[in-house]
Amino acid sequence: MASGKPKDEKPKDLKAEQDEALKQLKALKQKYDIQKIYTDKIENRMKELEKQVDRYKKEQLNQKNIERKEIMKNREIQARDILIKQMQFELKKQKDLTNLYNEHVKKEQEFSTIISTGKLPVIIIEKFTKEDIDNAHREFNIKDQVVYFKDFKHSSPALKNLTTFKPKMILNKFKAQHLIELKRQRMLDIDLKPDEHQFYGSVDIKQLQDMLGPAEKKEFEQWFESYRTR
Repeated sequence: MASGKPKDEKPKDLKAEQDEALKQLKALKQKYDIQKIYTDKIENRMKELEKQVDRYKKEQLNQKNIERKEIMKNREIQARDILIKQMQFELKKQKDLTNLYNEHVKKEQEFSTIISTGKLPVIIIEKFTKEDIDNAHREFNIKDQVVYFKDFKHSSPALKNLTTFKPKMILNKFKAQHLIELKRQRMLDIDLKPDEHQFYGSVDIKQLQDMLGPAEKKEFEQWFESYRTR
């Protein structure tokens, strides 16, 4: 009877190869498992970083929205401030116009009252200076009017300025050399202090006429006739 190996027994070198292959496969599997764990960690870290990036972007977007809203709010506030200032300016303008109108009405009423009592309205000017004369002319138009200077000091420049506006009568006492220029301009001069009211002064017409010479009186009467019918 012949002796030999069983039929199902593999050759020794083949089994060794199989064992080596299994060993390598096991090592590869362990390496794969380690790499998978490492890869999973990396993926998880990446997902976490991506979420952080998304949160950062959202925060930036929210911040930009807040800043944009703040900018829009500031612009709206600025626009409202401008509108308020414009309205305040317009309101002040309207109030000023109303005050000017009311003052004009009161002046006219006072002027008419003075005329109705047989007196002559007088424009009262604070000082005999070019500036005060200019201001009085802008407010009252002193041309062909009667004026009086409360603080009167002789001044050639002021006189020159006064004659350019040509009021009809000045109720102050001028020096002789200045009277020549006034007469040349057909402007009357009488030293008479008027009564003072809110806007005008006034003098009694009869008292005024009594202080004039014959020629001046005639000139005054002609002027007054046209003056009261304006």
